[in-house]
Amino acid sequence: MTETSKEALARFLAYPDVKSWYNGIVTSLKESTRQQYVIFLMRYLGKEDPAVFLKRARGNPREVAVEIRSRLGELYNRSMTAAHLAKYALQSFLDFHEVGLEVKAKVKVRRVRKKPELSWEDADRIILETDEPYRTLFKFMKWSGLGEDEVMEIQTSPSIQHEIAAQRSNTKPYVKIDLSPRKKTLDVFFTLAPKQYLTEFPLKTKTHKDRGGALIDPHDMQNVWRRAAKKAKLWQEGLGPHTLRSTFKSQCGKLGVARAVSEFCMGHGGGDQYGYSRETTDEKYVASELRKLWVGETTMPEEAAKIALETMIKASPVWNRLPPEKQAEVEKVFHRTAGMDEMKKMLPYFLRSTPEDEPVARSQPKKHRRVRTKTARNGGTLLNAVYETRIVGEDELVPLLNQGYDVVRELSNGRIVVRKPLDDEEAVSGEQ
Repeated sequence: MTETSKEALARFLAYPDVKSWYNGIVTSLKESTRQQYVIFLMRYLGKEDPAVFLKRARGNPREVAVEIRSRLGELYNRSMTAAHLAKYALQSFLDFHEVGLEVKAKVKVRRVRKKPELSWEDADRIILETDEPYRTLFKFMKWSGLGEDEVMEIQTSPSIQHEIAAQRSNTKPYVKIDLSPRKKTLDVFFTLAPKQYLTEFPLKTKTHKDRGGALIDPHDMQNVWRRAAKKAKLWQEGLGPHTLRSTFKSQCGKLGVARAVSEFCMGHGGGDQYGYSRETTDEKYVASELRKLWVGETTMPEEAAKIALETMIKASPVWNRLPPEKQAEVEKVFHRTAGMDEMKKMLPYFLRSTPEDEPVARSQPKKHRRVRTKTARNGGTLLNAVYETRIVGEDELVPLLNQGYDVVRELSNGRIVVRKPLDDEEAVSGEQ
């Protein structure tokens, strides 16, 4: 009679060496993981007695190590998952029985798709499509080099949150975030994040009636990131918040930040094989290198300025009234290398909220100019509307728009005419 899989597993568990191992790891592994380990160890050993395998491993560890590597390589070609589980099961079994043999068969991860790439500017495009608190969180991840696991460590650690809060009022432009080392070769792991991109931890999901208010976790981050990337038309398979770590590393490389520093801030790198030199784990040295990255932000690169202009244009009511073919024509300008000047010329058109032919008084010397409009009548008599009119540069435009000013037109010298209607009291006080 053929032995069933359950009977075979029960027989394998009856071996003294397997039974002691299975019961001995009960406190360190979940039940489901223990079951998987036993199954894959049984498949690997086949008909060989576990005691014989242990004897061979102690007597000739080199030969057994080569054998394991060869067999795992063959298994890998059939199933990556099976190869990894077999490797972990063997290492657990050998370690429990104190066999001085390390399973060094590195099973390479077979990449079934191209690793997604995300530039610094495209990361900004995606982040701009998200809402708070995710927008601030993703900016923090981009500038600190941390991934979802590190964010969750901060989210669940009151002591780390307290340390971050205590540094907000110091004179340094950054905050040092101490985390648990990710590598055995390191005794310390920290990163430095610019204060302007620091967020308030812990971050929670938005509340709606009796739902929400839970800690933001990697699942939430991934869902929000996917929607934002699709909205920005940058989605590709494998893209996620974790990609921001690669973006951080690439940007550091472009700006001349020492590779060891960027790798250290991400929790991996040179420490894997050689360990880090003493200065690499020194806060002052790390800060001096990362300033090469931070200084680039204060100069407002042209690409970031183009993204800001594109966002303002697409948020205007005028944009939504354009036919699709006209929108496509305008979008071509956004992606031109030298499209900045054209975008600046477009901005007043998209931000205007009044008809183009509405007259603007140019000759009146007073700050509050009276402009006749054809929108208000009283018994057939035109009423005068009083506006506060200003001529400003581009750097002054956005704050005034937030204060209720409208763009009227752009002058030949590049300056912009804006105005805001005044109520009766403001108009009288302004003319006195």
